[in-house]
Amino acid sequence: MEKKENDIKLISELYNPEYFTVQLGIASDYVTGFKYFIVENEIFLEVLASKNKQKTTFFMVALAEEYKAILAKENR
Repeated sequence: MEKKENDIKLISELYNPEYFTVQLGIASDYVTGFKYFIVENEIFLEVLASKNKQKTTFFMVALAEEYKAILAKENR
């Protein structure tokens, strides 16, 4: 759990809150949930650990689409 918290902290340091809402289109109420969602993805964590922000951003965009699709299904 501590590792996940550290990963979430790192993501929060790399990307400002507006990135999640404006660029990724995630409602502000769901940003924290999204961060927990992405740190459950082992491949994303490998990309994050590589410290390659371009790759991390690319992967995060794909995960944001997946997360928004899950939210859309839950909110039907």
